Amino acid sequence: MARRPTAQERQISALLQQFQPQVRKAFIDAMRTAATAVDRAALIRALEARDISLAMEILRLNQQALFPMGEAVRAAYLQGGASVAASLPVAIRGQFGFGGNPRAVDAVQRIVGQAIEGVTAESLEATRGYITQAVADGAPPRRMALEITGRSGRSGAPRTGGIMGLNSNQTEAVIRARAELLSGDFAAYKRREGRVGGRNRSLDRLITRAQKEGRALTVAEVDTMVEAYKSRLLNLRGEMIARTETLNALRAGQHDGFATLIDSGAVTADRLTVTWQATADARTRDAHAALGGTTVRFGELFQSPAGGLLAHPGDTSHGAGPADLVACRCSARYTILPRARQ
Repeated sequence: MARRPTAQERQISALLQQFQPQVRKAFIDAMRTAATAVDRAALIRALEARDISLAMEILRLNQQALFPMGEAVRAAYLQGGASVAASLPVAIRGQFGFGGNPRAVDAVQRIVGQAIEGVTAESLEATRGYITQAVADGAPPRRMALEITGRSGRSGAPRTGGIMGLNSNQTEAVIRARAELLSGDFAAYKRREGRVGGRNRSLDRLITRAQKEGRALTVAEVDTMVEAYKSRLLNLRGEMIARTETLNALRAGQHDGFATLIDSGAVTADRLTVTWQATADARTRDAHAALGGTTVRFGELFQSPAGGLLAHPGDTSHGAGPADLVACRCSARYTILPRARQ
């Protein structure tokens, strides 16, 4: 039988539902703003000169575009810390405060910085990979620029349907989808359902019409299908980033909230324990399932079978790698032990 969520888990889950959509929207808006801000004429000139370094400089994400996403992550961290108050005994609840102390200030800068750095690095890596391959294949510079930045809609609307913001796997999937459609390998394209985001099935009518008319898809039809696929992938990327960064911020804030409680003197570290709560389903990685139920004193670290050292699930401050961090949905339960009798 599935384990019932603790009150602390329910709090974090409710906050996740509140902040995840904000982070997702901020990410997608940032990518579209960044794509719209690209000087496409300058990008085309750089691609014509086969100057990949200059092209990447033109495509470098403006950090200001990501500012709203950073603020949403910051708010999640602060609310994760503030949530600690609800789990405290009434006798010490009044001694708890969170948000303005040096620990929180330093931590939130680190967490926001990591989130933005990760998004920026992955996007640039994927774009560089696309440009390198497209230049080697002799793709027309203008088409490359459109593939990267997408197209503008009505006057003043941001560009959509580009690869900016996608990761390397998604970008490779876009390249394969375009090749399948142009070559008429519709069977391979339709097998994309459930793979790397799945295709937009509503546009299969374009394939059906071309087959009935005994012709290949036009370039415009392929563009329509691929741009819809890219937009779908960007939405999925936004959901993935939003869940990961929001949950990491909430868990870090919660942990630092209890550290602040210790700093205040209301509780001593030897009276506070941390228990790893593994998500009880088939998607949980074996290493974290093995950690489930493990309890340490606050300040001690969990040793993951995957190799990482973590103060809590999702902790990035002690060098844990992707094997312990990517898509981790585990949580922690913090318990204040009774005072020892004299």
